[in-house]
Amino acid sequence: MNKKYPFLLEDEEVTRVLESGWNAVRHGKKFEWSKSMFRFELLRKPVLTNKRLILLKGKEIDYELLIEDIKSVESDTAGAGNPYLRMELKNGEGVSLAFGCVSPKMFLGFFYLLGKSRSIVDQWVQSINNLILLRK
Repeated sequence: MNKKYPFLLEDEEVTRVLESGWNAVRHGKKFEWSKSMFRFELLRKPVLTNKRLILLKGKEIDYELLIEDIKSVESDTAGAGNPYLRMELKNGEGVSLAFGCVSPKMFLGFFYLLGKSRSIVDQWVQSINNLILLRK
């Protein structure tokens, strides 16, 4: 059993997590920027494994999505160019993730946060797309 991630299934490995201070907010197909702003109770720690995308609330799984259920994933922007990750599921539904920083790094300014958010979205899109391709 993995002590850091006790929820891992057999043959499941963590492939990506966010650095300290960064979190994600899950949206449906329609991205609602106001849902992400200062709603700290919605912040989750995403964990990407070779089998699932998992959102943790504390140490408990709050939401999970099997990689095999994802049809496509891409980056998009909302508002003033704020990047987020958008997934289309095989059942026709959609899931979006917005990444945000809640740490002293917030005070580095808008351009730092925007650039870092864009980089995080791109990394997660690439990682999930790679996992989708491996499943085909």
